[in-house]
Amino acid sequence: MLTWDGVSLRETPVASGVHMIAHDDLDDPATARIAAWLPRFTAAEPDDWTALLQETAALDPNDDRAIIRDNTSHGYPTLSLLYATAEVSADGAAVSSHVLSRPGHWD
Repeated sequence: MLTWDGVSLRETPVASGVHMIAHDDLDDPATARIAAWLPRFTAAEPDDWTALLQETAALDPNDDRAIIRDNTSHGYPTLSLLYATAEVSADGAAVSSHVLSRPGHWD
């Protein structure tokens, strides 16, 4: 994973397994949504990830644990526009994505 803080480029190796990336860092436990949901996604089968993502949408989109987000209450004019899941293996990659019909809210 490559990250850039505006000054320097950093490369973080990504080990096999289930990971979450947010604005801060890979699997960052200080990020509320990663702390709340990474264990659940790790325990779930990839075919169940979309259903689990839907479950996360029961949270208010302003809640820091929400994955489908509305950050306007935090002073940022950003809302979730889509979700994507990816499964990468030696055989290739399977990527699924869906555009939300209403930004910041589950369909």
